[in-house]
Amino acid sequence: MPLEDVSVKLLKEHITNLAHNRDPVSGYMGLERARRYIRDRMAHFGCYIFDHGWRVGKRTFYNIIGEKPSGFQLLPALMILTHYDTDEGTPGADDATGPAVMLEAIRLISLRAPQVRALYSAIVSGRALRDNTSVGGEALVNYIRGRGIRLDAILCIGSVGIAGNQFGQAPFDGPVAPFLQKGDLVVLWNERSKELVEHFLRVKDRAARALGLFPVMLSENDEASPAPRWGDHVPFWDHGYRALLIHDMANLRYPHYGSQKDTPDELNYELLVDVCRCIVAFAEDLFSNLRIMS
Repeated sequence: MPLEDVSVKLLKEHITNLAHNRDPVSGYMGLERARRYIRDRMAHFGCYIFDHGWRVGKRTFYNIIGEKPSGFQLLPALMILTHYDTDEGTPGADDATGPAVMLEAIRLISLRAPQVRALYSAIVSGRALRDNTSVGGEALVNYIRGRGIRLDAILCIGSVGIAGNQFGQAPFDGPVAPFLQKGDLVVLWNERSKELVEHFLRVKDRAARALGLFPVMLSENDEASPAPRWGDHVPFWDHGYRALLIHDMANLRYPHYGSQKDTPDELNYELLVDVCRCIVAFAEDLFSNLRIMS
């Protein structure tokens, strides 16, 4: 994919519109503002939209689900998933990179590969609501299972805006420690997702060879990794789905993580372009290699 196909202008526009308090507890109005923005952009790019509501206490939160029908409904389905909330006390620009990349991927997949059958979802992860777990991810899995929706592969996009050489790295012992020295992004996978990660790495070598992507295999309940249960991929692993998580592990190496200084101008937009290129190429190639999706 030519580099110019990915719009840095649109990536910056999305992140700027999302970089404000989106904490589910203290920033509910900001969270709703972000939901309306993402929902509007997904609809603009041709998705049919459904707002999946779930409650904690007296408050309702919404996962946004967008479907881009291919016209070939028997084809396997890919879900590209991200979260649009962030922690308290920060505009959460790095967290906004997930929704921004997903929106740009929707635009490009629609233009380049309209045959791809995909679901797109931006969820309220809601880790602040219960024990640092993806409450919104659990709600989404239950919704999908309850309606018998077919999903053959899930690609979760975490925060992806901080490259390996931007800031000093915090010391850490564990499976991601080598990544902190030499990688831009980590991709977490489990045994069930082996074919997916192998395919993603092959696509990465073609679409963005310079991207430092470090694969880390975890068991579903691996206690050796940092905060292994916080990712939005975890509820899918728990129910037997094949899922990958792409993440910059900013909580371990980004000095502005969780602070007011986590702003759009701190992000690495060349990295975001490479991530977007990989995701679009991954989606295209999956539907050229249906064996991987079966």
